[in-house]
Amino acid sequence: MSSAETINVRPIIAADHAAIVKLVAELPEWFSERTRNHAIPVDLKHQIGFVAEEAGAILGFITLFVYEARLNIGWMAVAKNCHRRGAGGLLLARAEQTGAS
Repeated sequence: MSSAETINVRPIIAADHAAIVKLVAELPEWFSERTRNHAIPVDLKHQIGFVAEEAGAILGFITLFVYEARLNIGWMAVAKNCHRRGAGGLLLARAEQTGAS
């Protein structure tokens, strides 16, 4: 079982894109088909972001973009089986750190 102490948050790299697309495909109640198959894959190429991972497996992600001089969340998701384990909070904390710098 994951805990915040074993979860690492790092910047998204191109090699993460397939795992992120797979993660959102498993969340159809949150993301429409168009979002899963078009919007997120495109935005991953243009937005900065972070993944939460444990033992090399991506548990969640967050993307960020600047609009009108403000940092905004583009997309965020955590795998269903990882809810309530701290990954989302860690991703939000990293986004806040990014916005403060």
